[in-house]
Amino acid sequence: MVLERLLRQGLGDMAIMSVKGPLVLYSRIAGVEIDSGDIRKSIELIPHFPEFEFFTTLAPVTLHKGELPRYLTLDEVAGTAELIWNASQSHTHPYTLRAFDPEESSDESVRSLKKLPDSALLKYRQAARKFMFRADIEK
Repeated sequence: MVLERLLRQGLGDMAIMSVKGPLVLYSRIAGVEIDSGDIRKSIELIPHFPEFEFFTTLAPVTLHKGELPRYLTLDEVAGTAELIWNASQSHTHPYTLRAFDPEESSDESVRSLKKLPDSALLKYRQAARKFMFRADIEK
C-alpha cells in the first residue's frame, strides 16, 4: 500500500483523506468498486502522519438507477464518523464536514438540488460528533 511506503520512508508531512460515506455506500458514492479493507487500512494509517485530517463532503448520492439524487442522511454521516472512529481507534482526530454546492457540479442530475442550509450543517455536525468529538464544518 502506498501510504505504508510513504510512512515507512518518512516521505509525507501531511495526509488528508476524503471519507466518502459509510462502508455500505462507499462504492456507490465513489462510482467504482472499493475494497472496504483498503478503506479501513487507509483510515488506520492516516493519523501516523505528522499532520492529518479526515473530511466528508456532504454530497448527493443515488442509490439505485433512475432514482433522484439525495444528500447523505444524518445516520449515514454518523456511520461515516463511526467508520473513522472504529478504524483509527480515536474519537479526537480532526474531522471536517464540507458542504456540497450543486451549482458547481458538472453532474446535471444534481444541479436541481438545493444547497444544504447552515441549520442542516449543524445537524450533520451533531450527528458526526457522536463518534468524532472534534467534527466541525468547513468555513
